[in-house]
Amino acid sequence: TTNVWHHIVTVYSSSTNKVTFYLDGIANGTSAALGSWAASTVSVALGRWGENNNFYFNGKIDDARIYNRTLSTAEVMELYKMGGGKVNKTDTVRPTLKSGLVGHWTFDGMDTTVNTTTDRSGSGNNGVRTSTTVAPGKIGQAMKFNGTTGIVRVGQDLFETQNVGTFSAWINMSSFALTNYIFASTVLADGGQLLDFAVGTNGRLTFQHFYSGAGNNNAFSGH
Repeated sequence: TTNVWHHIVTVYSSSTNKVTFYLDGIANGTSAALGSWAASTVSVALGRWGENNNFYFNGKIDDARIYNRTLSTAEVMELYKMGGGKVNKTDTVRPTLKSGLVGHWTFDGMDTTVNTTTDRSGSGNNGVRTSTTVAPGKIGQAMKFNGTTGIVRVGQDLFETQNVGTFSAWINMSSFALTNYIFASTVLADGGQLLDFAVGTNGRLTFQHFYSGAGNNNAFSGH
């Protein structure tokens, strides 16, 4: 549904070789991998797929997070509950939700300037804004992406682990006309890596992992 806030999460575990999707705190589908996750050192962005592609996010993103570990079902629910009610700013203190956190962009006023947004994980993956605006969020302030040029570049080496990973964000979409990319690595070179987490035109969550050149692709889909 457009213009409605939803909490979306994808969790990858090498022990099961599966991706589990969560929508508003509830498991929303599991997909098996075609191959193993491999480490990536390419840059990562919010709101756009690839540096040379016109695939963007159209809407608002709030409290975006990347973990280098598998979050439990209870932890995913805790993240969802953080968005309940009227919240003026993001909680960046809870220790259980900081463990393994390698990227956390609150987009709150104190973390955002005209050109940048601070990574509150402590990893230093501060974002550089292009064609984005601030807007009221689900938890404090959000970043609004225009669907055509908006992007926040947030650093490198966020996918170094080969075993596990969790992506989480609050999203409020303005349109389903095109696939909306929430997280994506920004380069795909032969022998390289590309990961993306998106919402398809059918409203389903998708997670893709391209690896070892363009001929290999793990595509996962939620519901």
